[in-house]
Amino acid sequence: MKDLYGNVTTAESDIVVNLSSTSKNGYFTTSPPGEPSKTLNVTIPNGQQTATVWYVDYDVGNPVTTASANSLTSTSYTASITPGAVTPASPVTFPKNSAVVNETVGLSVTLQDYLGHTVSGKTVEVTSSRGNVDSITGGPNQFSINSEKTGNLTLRVKDATDNIYLSTVPSLTYTPGPLSVVRLSDFPASQTAGEPLNLTVSLFDHYGNLKNDTRNTISFLSSDSQSVLPSDYTLNPSDHASRKFQNIILKTSGDQTISVTEKTTNVSGQAKITITPTTPSATASYLKSDKTFIKPNGSDKAVISVVVTDEFRNGLANKNTQLFSNRAEDKIETYQAVTNEKGEAYYGITSTK
Repeated sequence: MKDLYGNVTTAESDIVVNLSSTSKNGYFTTSPPGEPSKTLNVTIPNGQQTATVWYVDYDVGNPVTTASANSLTSTSYTASITPGAVTPASPVTFPKNSAVVNETVGLSVTLQDYLGHTVSGKTVEVTSSRGNVDSITGGPNQFSINSEKTGNLTLRVKDATDNIYLSTVPSLTYTPGPLSVVRLSDFPASQTAGEPLNLTVSLFDHYGNLKNDTRNTISFLSSDSQSVLPSDYTLNPSDHASRKFQNIILKTSGDQTISVTEKTTNVSGQAKITITPTTPSATASYLKSDKTFIKPNGSDKAVISVVVTDEFRNGLANKNTQLFSNRAEDKIETYQAVTNEKGEAYYGITSTK
């Protein structure tokens, strides 16, 4: 109690003081475990200067509490009620759990105390289980998640000011983007004609992720008309967008290509392989002449080409050749006995018979 001049004074009789608050959820009690009441009558006993009460408020704001008594001037006090400690159960809103790579997904955080009041002025951190692989921008309450890498990630949300992790742990799976690359690998730079070779076909999106979320059908084509290639193949989930193909055969010498095309998108990849001839073949090698007949006068001449090839009709260079006739009347002249790059050696022939 105070007098008119603000001095603390003593009650000369029991004084009943009525306590009230403008808050809808403000309560008074005469002891901390006591029964709370929105209004309370408390007595300042005769000869005393004060009476002790406790006030609790469940709303954030600035409630006005008033103490009044009969024949005495009432007094008011404006309190400042702020939110309590952040609860780990604060809401985290995450709209989806699956996205395509490079798709941005928003995350919203609302820090609250245990009574559901919004808590502001805190620093919120969001981190990914995959670290810097994923991009997290924004704040303090709205964040953007983005990644160019497929796979699963979980997000931890933290009140960094008070070092409190929120209990909601959103998860997100990034799936591959549209098919962008058909890559051929694990094939030899050169190969002998007719010998089987292997190669691996892998499908990727624009960001280098294996395109393993769809069943893609691929077809094979080669610049070698004699090639033996796999039939069309549909990649299964167990292939994980990459499959090794065996027993591919190229037979024509020179630089040859194998092209693999995904049939829906027409995205293709190519392998370049240099094919070298195999060993000479007696049955495949042959002779050819620039004339079908010559006059038996000893001067009319035909040019005979000796063509040395392997079994796939690939010419073999640097092979020594000889040309014979079973008739004594025929004369053979050597022009070039060693085969050129086409596998050809050249002779002239005349005859008197």
